[in-house]
Amino acid sequence: MRCPTLQKLPPPPEGKSGWPWTEGTPRLPEKMPGGSPWPRITVSTPNYNFEDFIEETIRSVLLQGYPDLEYIITDDGSTDGSAEVIRKYEPWLAHWETQENRGQSHAINQGWRRGSGDIFAYLNSDDCLKPGALAAVAGVVNPAGGRHIVFGDCDVVDEKGKKIGYCRGRLPRPGDLLKYWEHDFTIPQPSVFFHRDVLERVGYLDETFHYVMDYDYWVRVSAHYPFHYVNQALAIMRDHSRAKTSTVMYELLEPEWFRILKKNRKRLPPTIRLRYYLLARNYRSRVLRINAYACRENLTLRQFRGKIFLSLGANPFNVFNHKYLSALFRALAGHSRADQVKLLGKRGRRRSPSFK
Repeated sequence: MRCPTLQKLPPPPEGKSGWPWTEGTPRLPEKMPGGSPWPRITVSTPNYNFEDFIEETIRSVLLQGYPDLEYIITDDGSTDGSAEVIRKYEPWLAHWETQENRGQSHAINQGWRRGSGDIFAYLNSDDCLKPGALAAVAGVVNPAGGRHIVFGDCDVVDEKGKKIGYCRGRLPRPGDLLKYWEHDFTIPQPSVFFHRDVLERVGYLDETFHYVMDYDYWVRVSAHYPFHYVNQALAIMRDHSRAKTSTVMYELLEPEWFRILKKNRKRLPPTIRLRYYLLARNYRSRVLRINAYACRENLTLRQFRGKIFLSLGANPFNVFNHKYLSALFRALAGHSRADQVKLLGKRGRRRSPSFK
């Protein structure tokens, strides 16, 4: 399907202006500069209760002016008004459906399975594409030239769409994609596009991952194809309080990182494997300590002590770190917030040891 013009889409909500509300991308010619047809691009958008963001996402894809777009949306059992918003744009969608809640990874895969494109991507329903992103990608992804998967930069905006940052992609060196622990690379997920060959060789997202399915996929892809960096912003990431990465607890996230490391340990030399193992232990130790303090409002003293001792058990050398010494002292000597409330009762302020 050729992308519609701005005039053909439903009018934007009152007070909305700029991209992609009152501005669109100029329509591209029917053929690429060399005379070959434009590759078909399949974009899969999963959605769950993002009624207030998804319309902007949809418009940013449809207003690319691209000659051969296949846009598929899978609503993962939303209970808000998402379906009504999506239905407004139904004439320009290759497919959309509402399914029972089966998770983000499954919703993305549903779109990819239905897709017939040459190039694939997924765009979450709180993110957007930059103007001209599809045209830029179509000219770069080229399996004949060894460019099977590409990524670029992302603008970062807040809940109201105000720009608050810029996420610059950093290309991992060959074999370095597992260096999450050292933060040696950045692959902004909304800016990633890959050729169909990748999907056929590597497969789909692992639906047992709920938080780091993209990182797991990049690691799997890197075993077969090098990543190529495009020095421009291709997408817009939204940083807001309801984003999964903002609300997830550390104890839910870190087991998935360890699973990825464990799955790929055979790809690492023994010395590097040991190094990453120690880094992972230290990371787990830090996660447990941070989580103990994050949950302190609802923890008893016994529960708080248990988390701190588990933290030190993950990496006993942290006993020499002043932050862990402080945590250990407070666990041994202090009251948790929950215990302090019990001690206070209705008798007003009462001095008692507590950690903060």
